Amino acid sequence: MIAQEPVWREFLRAPLVPVAVAATVGLLADRYVGVPFGIGLGACALGLVGWMTTRLRGRASVFLLWAAFAGLASAYHHHHCNYYPADDVGEFAGENPKLVRVRAVLIDDPIMRKTPKGDQPFAGARTDRDAVDIEMRSLETRDGEWIPVSGYARLTVERDPAEGSLPPLAGMTAGDAVEFVGMLSRPRPPMNPGERDYRESLKNRRFRAELYVADSSAGVVRLEPGTASASGAIAALRRHAVRGLDETMEPREAATARALLLGDGSAMDREEWDIYIRTGVVHALAISGQHLAVLAGFLWFALRLFGVRRDRAAAVVLVVIVGYTVLTGLRPSGVRAAIMVSAVCGGLILRRSSSPANSFALGWLAVILFNPTDPFTLGCQLSFLSVFVLVWGVSRWLKTDPPDAIEKLEAKQRSTLENLIRGSIRLFMHAYAITLVLGAVNAPLILADQNVVSPVGWLLGPLVVVLTSIALISGFLLIALAPLGPVAVPFALVTEWSLELCRGLVRLADEVPGGSLYLPGPPTWWLVLF
Repeated sequence: MIAQEPVWREFLRAPLVPVAVAATVGLLADRYVGVPFGIGLGACALGLVGWMTTRLRGRASVFLLWAAFAGLASAYHHHHCNYYPADDVGEFAGENPKLVRVRAVLIDDPIMRKTPKGDQPFAGARTDRDAVDIEMRSLETRDGEWIPVSGYARLTVERDPAEGSLPPLAGMTAGDAVEFVGMLSRPRPPMNPGERDYRESLKNRRFRAELYVADSSAGVVRLEPGTASASGAIAALRRHAVRGLDETMEPREAATARALLLGDGSAMDREEWDIYIRTGVVHALAISGQHLAVLAGFLWFALRLFGVRRDRAAAVVLVVIVGYTVLTGLRPSGVRAAIMVSAVCGGLILRRSSSPANSFALGWLAVILFNPTDPFTLGCQLSFLSVFVLVWGVSRWLKTDPPDAIEKLEAKQRSTLENLIRGSIRLFMHAYAITLVLGAVNAPLILADQNVVSPVGWLLGPLVVVLTSIALISGFLLIALAPLGPVAVPFALVTEWSLELCRGLVRLADEVPGGSLYLPGPPTWWLVLF
């Protein structure tokens, strides 16, 4: 067996790896120490000047270039988190809600948030709500004067509980200009130790206010429809996909398919979503890099099966994967997967080899560019950690030597059925080995963030991944063929059956004693060392 190159050497040869490391150092410095914007920008400028003036004197000047990237990342993160225009809506929002009249534009299509089914007090008195992100345009003062405002807010509109009443945002889509009367406030901070910081999560997206509309009959007025735009076109594609799922599938399966294919879990019951979290297999349902890898692999093999040339097949895969990443909201794990797939496809198109380590670093830099706070989220960290372990760990540990002449002869003497069974067992064992390794590596991060460990997920994972992958491919074909009517029905049935079987397995696993354990998270120093 040929000795494999050490991982560290592969990363040392990748030119983007030190840039990614330097940018990460800059992010960490501003996040946990607090580097003033001017100092970060000054470090960037000094590093660039030093590199340009000393670049002929040796490799040592490269450290100045890395320092420039660290300073730039620090300044970028600081500006993203702390600098807002003077008319930002967050300046008008306080801790206590106040009644306001505002005009804004819908960023996305509204989605319904169902009231959780539980035994908490007064749960039955709560109603379903519509939620959507809005971009502020103007605000009415006490004198009746409209003043311009900017920034983003999270809008929540209560639905009328009366049966047959229309939702307050019915018929409204992304880009529509709407007037609202409601209560404006800052997002609420965590009320209990360990609770998810809702305010911080919105601030990471530069949302500093939320608007709550209770009387939807008087508090929502559509001013004008949206004009043609890129966000409007993406929203229209999502509506087409949702319509295709809802018209061809049962409501429960259609809701799960929306979460799997579009990253929209709003139609699912909160109780059902929690089961996937408790059993540790929510990654198979939520949009992640795994989805893009499955879709890219399916497209590649399908195109090659029909005789499409490698460069043309790579171009098709590249366009579809990038488009799908945009359609599902540019999630960090999706951006990472799209960048790595694009690097491979670009290499095939240009007939050049691509470096996995360089593609990995490029994906990390792209995530930072889209939002410098994403690297501090659990989903982003799990995505990059899992890919690192898969590519530079598991794939090497499970790699076997090619069969020798004797093994080939023995395989020829066995029946086709026996060879198929042996191959299936080997594949099955590899799948569980991968699941166990990833489960062990990811468990501390999940425990620190969610205080839950799911041993049952290590047993359930491969089965759920197979079923959701089948549902992903058939659902993708369903959406594409939905305008053709009956042609899409077989794919709808396959998607339904796969998701129904997946739901049954997850519910069964949730009943296993000790399948999920709630434990205190490890200390930060231990997590960093691990």
